[in-house]
Amino acid sequence: MAGGKRLFAAAPLVVVKDVAGVDHYVYEGQPLTAMVPDERRKQLLAEGKLVEVETLAVAVPVEADDTVLAERPAKNTKVEAWRAYAQSIGFSEVDLEGLKKPDLIEAVIAAEEDDSSDGGDSADSGDGVTGADESGDPDAPTIT
Repeated sequence: MAGGKRLFAAAPLVVVKDVAGVDHYVYEGQPLTAMVPDERRKQLLAEGKLVEVETLAVAVPVEADDTVLAERPAKNTKVEAWRAYAQSIGFSEVDLEGLKKPDLIEAVIAAEEDDSSDGGDSADSGDGVTGADESGDPDAPTIT
């Protein structure tokens, strides 16, 4: 990542709602990784809750936000929501760079199809008997 300006929390805790409506908790000194609407970003900067910092061209490991949005956005949803959703399921900003909305939607759908076709470890053989009961004992069959 080349140097540039990034937003960091200047208050002990900043709660930010991203473009998809998901709350993100950013603690003082942490970078803001969520895609925030411009109007809200400007407001948080004006209030002094966020500060813009010039960053170096040095890669610094940052703890990833592993929040997954509840469901895929509708196709007519704004591209910002699609980008936020794509990042929540594992795409990086680099992966999304330069993608137009139709290409982004196609990439997300393809990634989800790949995830669902990975063979899933379902112990259900279709006969109504699964490989484990609620207690987690794999030797105790459960009738469903």
